Amino acid sequence: MVWRIEHDIIDRVNRKEITMTLYEITGDIRELQSMLADGEDETVINDTLESVMDDFTDKADAYGAVIRNLEADANAYAEEIKRLTAKKTTAENGIKRLKTALLNAMIETGNEKIEGKVFKISTKNNAPQLPKDITLKSLPEEIQGVYSRIKDPELDKVKLLADVKAGVIKGIELEHNKSLLIK
Repeated sequence: MVWRIEHDIIDRVNRKEITMTLYEITGDIRELQSMLADGEDETVINDTLESVMDDFTDKADAYGAVIRNLEADANAYAEEIKRLTAKKTTAENGIKRLKTALLNAMIETGNEKIEGKVFKISTKNNAPQLPKDITLKSLPEEIQGVYSRIKDPELDKVKLLADVKAGVIKGIELEHNKSLLIK
């Protein structure tokens, strides 16, 4: 069996009729090294091993080229992601600015609904919210424990908002905001 494998490897390498895969080249090198260690004909095996090593070197160079190309592609994709993320942020900021400007103009002029040729634009009242600057430490000490989360010492805004709405807590003014609807 060893003789047949040896001649198959030697014949395939000498003919170079097909391009071998890295897996095949690695297997052939290991097989040839094993045959050399077992005392097979050194001259034929060394010549074949040298030829296989040349194939291995060529294959490694090809892998290196593909790896470099893929690294360049990955870097180009990363740069494109940064560029598109910046464009997305710019667009989102523009949307916020335009919506705020239109909402403020509608509120100042008293126009709560506008029916244009393409869009119906209206304002809507948002649900009352706690002031944005409210924190656990801004509450009186005697009620801080009631509105502190169990797992972390943060303000439980959901519970506090419910109690302010229910009238249990006095002295906190809820914010009433409007938003813009475009249909």
